Amino acid sequence: MRRPTFSEGGDIPHTAVVLLASVTLLWGIQWPIMRVILVEVTPMTFRTLLPPIAALVLFGLLRATDRPIALPRSLWPRVAIAGMLNIGAWNVGTAFALTHLTSGHAVVLAYTMPVWAALFGAFFINERLTPKLLVALALGMVGIGALAIGDMHSITAAPVGIAWILFAAIAWAAGTVYLKHLGATVSVLAITGWQIIAGTVPVAISGVVFGGIELTSPSPLVWLLLVYTVLGPNCFCYVAWFNVIRLVPTGIAAIGTLMIPVLGAVIGAIALDEPFGLKECVALASVCSAIGLVLFKPVRGGR
Repeated sequence: MRRPTFSEGGDIPHTAVVLLASVTLLWGIQWPIMRVILVEVTPMTFRTLLPPIAALVLFGLLRATDRPIALPRSLWPRVAIAGMLNIGAWNVGTAFALTHLTSGHAVVLAYTMPVWAALFGAFFINERLTPKLLVALALGMVGIGALAIGDMHSITAAPVGIAWILFAAIAWAAGTVYLKHLGATVSVLAITGWQIIAGTVPVAISGVVFGGIELTSPSPLVWLLLVYTVLGPNCFCYVAWFNVIRLVPTGIAAIGTLMIPVLGAVIGAIALDEPFGLKECVALASVCSAIGLVLFKPVRGGR
């Protein structure tokens, strides 16, 4: 049976809500985890070596379930473009940004992505910028802005870092819209695995050209966190995210990700003793309102 999509009734499919919530949780946890990993592993090493391992895991799942790994030849260039935008440019941009910005500053700027995704979706694939979506975007940006208050001097003092992280955010938004336009019906596991492979190529080239790839022996804790990163944020989250894109408009899917930096701030406060005060509470309230506005319909009286 074909899965229902947003266009088939206006409701957000429950599958999309569950997947988006899972992605938010795992990617939100990943930001403070990255702060721990990057103490012992360079950003370029992290971005170059882990994604191919995740792709091999996905290909192994396909092989174990007797599903094809290969893609139709007609899809090769389009999946490669999607991978270089969704994964390659994102990983290169965030890796270099983290050499100029703290991860807390980087995540705030990275999640301007929903604005770019909504604009690209409206311009390139005729997705509607409804009043509700625009209000949700505004609320989301209020939340992201609240996280940045008090840190603007530190953020603006690193213009190169800002350029890299905005490059990553715009590329991720463009890749999301491009993948939606792709409309492929082949296995999401296969498309995800090949996107990861294609997206790792520019990262590896950047690592060779600019340096930063170093093979070291991290601590047992970091090894454990690296395994989590491969299985959770790289394997499960990419597959789940690309499924969400198939089910709902890109602007709505992107708004759902706004909880990620807020969740990262909450977990950072709990696990890493980072500050959590009024601005984080404002961000949490604003982002929750934005997500609730687009993902959940009001319950009408009577049945």
